[in-house]
Amino acid sequence: MAQQGGKQEIYCAVSNCHYYQSGHKCAAEKIMVCSDPIAHKMPDTMDATTSEQFPESPCNTCMETACKTFVAKEDPTRDGVNKL
Repeated sequence: MAQQGGKQEIYCAVSNCHYYQSGHKCAAEKIMVCSDPIAHKMPDTMDATTSEQFPESPCNTCMETACKTFVAKEDPTRDGVNKL
């Protein structure tokens, strides 16, 4: 994550995500990252808006993490949460 002019920049290469913008930038105002085991247990409706419901989930490497903010570009309401 880089910071430019007081604003954080989040980079992501998942081009079929609703929040993807050119230059590998994430346009989501909030993101939720957790461990893979927790990500697999939580439903798609669990994301940054419900972050307080996530248990702490320590990891040893970045390979053990997952972004719960992802939603497919084709259907931004597929999980019942309207993605802006």
